Amino acid sequence: MIAFFFFYGVAILGIFIAGIIVIFINWFQKKPIKSGIQFIIASVIMVVIGAERVRL
Repeated sequence: MIAFFFFYGVAILGIFIAGIIVIFINWFQKKPIKSGIQFIIASVIMVVIGAERVRL
């Protein structure tokens, strides 16, 4: 169970960092940053789901 939460946390962190990188790259290229924001929202949703699983 601990390994699951470790890899889950690594996945969340990876998605969050990827979202920030996508936002900066698209911002510098004057492109829409919607995909980067979607990555960050997905990582926040994953944190909420993970916190709910810990509570159960």
